[in-house]
Amino acid sequence: MADGVGVDRDARPAGDPSRAALLGLGAALCALGFWAMGGLYGGFEIPYGLGVQQIHPAELVVWIWYLLFGIAGVALGAAALLATALPGRALAALRRLGARPAAVGLAAVAVIGIVFAARASVLRFAPVADDESTYVFIARTLLEGRLVNPAPEDAAFFRNQFVILDGERWYGKYPIGHPLVLAVGEALHLRALVPSILSALTLLLSFAVGRRVLPAQQALLGTGLLLVSPQFLLTGATELSQLTSGLCLLLGLWALLRMDDGGSLGHAALAGAALGFGALARPLPGVLFIATAGIWVLIRYQDEPAARQARRLVAGLAPMAFCGLVLLATQLAQTSELGKSSYDVYHGGAYRGFFRGDWIAGSLGGALLRQNFWLFGWPISFLFLPFARRHGRAGLLWAMVIALYSYRVILPKTVVASTGPVYVAEAVPLLALLSASGAANAAGRLAAFGLARERAQAAVAAVAMASVAFAALTFAPLQVRELRRSGGAWQTANRLLDEAGAHHALVFADRMVDGAAPASWAYFPPNPSPDLTDPRIFVRIPHGEDGPQRARAFWQRRFPDRSAWVFVYHEGEPRLHRLGG
Repeated sequence: MADGVGVDRDARPAGDPSRAALLGLGAALCALGFWAMGGLYGGFEIPYGLGVQQIHPAELVVWIWYLLFGIAGVALGAAALLATALPGRALAALRRLGARPAAVGLAAVAVIGIVFAARASVLRFAPVADDESTYVFIARTLLEGRLVNPAPEDAAFFRNQFVILDGERWYGKYPIGHPLVLAVGEALHLRALVPSILSALTLLLSFAVGRRVLPAQQALLGTGLLLVSPQFLLTGATELSQLTSGLCLLLGLWALLRMDDGGSLGHAALAGAALGFGALARPLPGVLFIATAGIWVLIRYQDEPAARQARRLVAGLAPMAFCGLVLLATQLAQTSELGKSSYDVYHGGAYRGFFRGDWIAGSLGGALLRQNFWLFGWPISFLFLPFARRHGRAGLLWAMVIALYSYRVILPKTVVASTGPVYVAEAVPLLALLSASGAANAAGRLAAFGLARERAQAAVAAVAMASVAFAALTFAPLQVRELRRSGGAWQTANRLLDEAGAHHALVFADRMVDGAAPASWAYFPPNPSPDLTDPRIFVRIPHGEDGPQRARAFWQRRFPDRSAWVFVYHEGEPRLHRLGG
């Protein structure tokens, strides 16, 4: 398994059905035990919207019991599988797939369907964080042909999370890289498919990168692991900027590796353009990816003639510089200062998280803890990583993972983990490839200790298969249930409006979920389009004794052709009232 995945036909065990059945029953009892334990903890309901710098205790309870029951369940399940011919057959099937290039294309098509289904039926087209609403607002601003909207009249009614609205300007705080991608989908009336398409392209590029780092069958296995990754599939169903950032990282890595195989200066330019646009989508960790790639290039080609190095450097830096100029031009248009970002305006230029040991520990620890479970849904998703190749080109993948986790030190937070730790989502394809390498090398280590080569391969395959099965019985249904609950909670206002027949409406609302016990990291109503033509326009509720009068006056002055409604939570219960009704 050191150079691929395979098994000799005559090495498959004859099988012991009674032993397999008994061990399989034990594994099933572990899965049932996990669910039974949930009855003591409110059904393992996972809190969203709580814990900015730490993981909520209720979530930690889930991880503790999942780890304990999961390790036992996987061990018993793997032993049960080893008493059958299934691991050997699975390895033989993987070997046959490796000879069929179309398999990866079919997997990409499957990803489009899976991710869209997750977006529609699991997330219910609801955002998992308020960032998504802001990206859409920026995308629609770009489609208006501008970077900044003129401030609307009655600006106080339109204030929202992550949006700057002063006396003259109205714009989102995020860079324009990811919104540009969403804007293409919006212009084609296909924005709902953008996450699915980005996810499919990410899977294809993961395989392309894997083929240049690992043996072909390991690359195929790593790509296959993405298909069972809850973090990849469910984060892929969002409109978060990690989708664009991760795709750009993989494209940049592919171009760097293609250049390393004797490619042209065009590949250097492609690497620079991809990594530069990735930074335009997410400046951090984008600049860390650029720095890591630069260091790798300098070390890799240190013995080449200076002239060749200079040409490669210019080819790569030129598109990066262009993306940097776009970022600076955007800042100038938004804040009137080249060196002042919209982040600085929104947050007042202050951040208190630097050098705080407790925040850094929570940020790194929280990301590692959550990603260990979310990467593949396994009790120990990091199981094979210690055995992964670390040198040569694989070192570049490791370096990018380290760069991403360094971001958790620079800006420490644990917040937002509905679909896994989103701040390290770009690492998922790289970790999948490295896990495939680790699985192959783990089999080699077992063989070195005297276990027959085919039996060692079967043992590793059995552990992976048992982990997938246990996750399918426990992790996946739990997370799907909780995400459906979260998406449903955010869509409560729209559901009530649908029931009331309010399809062309003005809605006064401050929150989409209960502020006392939020069921989502997306707290606030969606931003209206800059042209204010949405079927439903959400605005803030004016408070004070004259609030109702001001709301009525605003409605009759600005949107008299719409029905007007007020959506609030009263003692934890959602209430929808017709204004003037």
